[in-house]
Amino acid sequence: MAGHTRRVVLLGAAAATLSGCSLLSRDQVAVVDETPVLQPVLDFAADQIARLTAAVDGGAPNDATLVMLRDNHLAHAGELARIIGVDVPEGSADVDGDLLPTLNRLEAEGTQQATDACLETTPEFAVLLGEIAACRASHSDVLGAIGG
Repeated sequence: MAGHTRRVVLLGAAAATLSGCSLLSRDQVAVVDETPVLQPVLDFAADQIARLTAAVDGGAPNDATLVMLRDNHLAHAGELARIIGVDVPEGSADVDGDLLPTLNRLEAEGTQQATDACLETTPEFAVLLGEIAACRASHSDVLGAIGG
């Protein structure tokens, strides 16, 4: 890693991973979620969007990284909302405790939530939920690398 800090390499890897998340085809129409696992995953994404937006607006360190994580949640929330046939809900920006460690803990919880949803859903949504779980895991790794 000559010339590059561990942090730069990790953030670059995270950016490549996050930008590579391929979502479902855009030509799909809203469907009925027969397993009702999509809505809680959407709600979590909305909350993380609100928290990350508040953190960036509040002058949190590493704001470019936090924006990248937020934008990834925005993409997931938009896709889930489109599939379910709802608007992206307004999330809660509440953070109990230190910002980065709390965001990291929540991302780890969100990873488990998306993993569980992936296992419970119909095959039609398993890939999307698996991608969301993988992205949330990478969010947790990135937050850990920047102090969370």
